[in-house]
Amino acid sequence: MKWKWYLIPAALCLACVVFAGIIRFSYTDSVKNEISSYLYLPVTEKSWETVFKDAGVKNTNDLVKQADLIARVQFNGERLVRDNGLYSTIHVQKIYKGNIQKEGQNIILTESMSVFQKTKFFKL
Repeated sequence: MKWKWYLIPAALCLACVVFAGIIRFSYTDSVKNEISSYLYLPVTEKSWETVFKDAGVKNTNDLVKQADLIARVQFNGERLVRDNGLYSTIHVQKIYKGNIQKEGQNIILTESMSVFQKTKFFKL
């Protein structure tokens, strides 16, 4: 076989290596970080001051009066993360205001959220 015929596969292999290098170095380390960590934002995206102001809460006494439930709870470490919320299991230790029958039970606390992921497009 002539040596010129070896140039075609060698050129193809070289082209593959060059394109692999271009693709590899076009992705930055920030893309890896974005894949592993999402930005969890509450659905309302309001600050606590704004939420309290909208509800008419001026001080802690107003907050206690308007609360439906005041309890001491303990998070037991179980959390289910889905695309629409966080579901955490908590144990109710003591209830100061509200339904006293829930004392000593486990409750699933639901925190709604939206996941926003930054999208970047690469041009070659």
